[in-house]
Amino acid sequence: MPEFLTDVLRVLWNGLLLLVVHLWHASLVTLLILFLLFGPLVVAALLSHFVSRRVEIRLSQLFGTGFYVYALGWLGTPIHELGHALMCVIFRHEIREIRLFRPDRRTGQLGFVEHSFNPRNPYHQVGNFFIAIGPVLLGAGVILLLSRLLAGRFLAAPGGAMDEVGSLADIPEALLWWLAEVLGGLKSFFLALAFNDWKTYAFLYLVLAVGSHVNLSPSDVVSGKVGFTILCLILFFAVALLSAVTAVPLGIFQVAGRGFGLLSSVILAATGLMVPLWLLLEGIGGLVGRGN
Repeated sequence: MPEFLTDVLRVLWNGLLLLVVHLWHASLVTLLILFLLFGPLVVAALLSHFVSRRVEIRLSQLFGTGFYVYALGWLGTPIHELGHALMCVIFRHEIREIRLFRPDRRTGQLGFVEHSFNPRNPYHQVGNFFIAIGPVLLGAGVILLLSRLLAGRFLAAPGGAMDEVGSLADIPEALLWWLAEVLGGLKSFFLALAFNDWKTYAFLYLVLAVGSHVNLSPSDVVSGKVGFTILCLILFFAVALLSAVTAVPLGIFQVAGRGFGLLSSVILAATGLMVPLWLLLEGIGGLVGRGN
């Protein structure tokens, strides 16, 4: 083989290796950014979904579906749907029809937001992801406001657990630190509640009503998948291009993630407040089942 051809192949091979290493590094940085932005939110949403679903199932079994729908859904459902609608406005989707609370026994649907968008518009497509998680974001904001108005203090504001995350290896420790922060804040918040004040019981009931409806429906998950995928691709290509010339400023994403971290902490703390009711209902359900 001619020497010049060997040199060309060597250059091409080395260039290919450098490209693969660069893209791999960009992938790792993208995953890290996604965690900084949405990691705690995903953890909080999953735990909230599990607990709220158990509360819904047990309340429906013990007292009937109608009791659950009208005891908690009258407030939780409108906030859930308004969360969708708010993100529709932000991401410029057209809202065709909205029903904040209209229970349908045939379908089990309590409310809905119908919207349309341009599928060739990346901003609209990414919007589908935020529209899907809109109930979680708005629900957390409402609970945070209720805690200040009725309990006199904000519920479980986050500390700096995510600020020290500089690599994927730091994630497990950061998550444990974050969970400890939230649980510590929840303990302090609960001990400071005035149980001789009607506002405390109003707050706990409203947290249950709102918190039991921040979970995402299957249709929300399906509609958000494409938007999240496009968001990941946009972020990956942006990181790949930027990291070719300079270091990716992770600090910006840590600051942005603090906002989501605050809402995530509220959702997780609200879930903690629902756990005693869930356990009580499980106990009652077990006794009733044993009696039958």
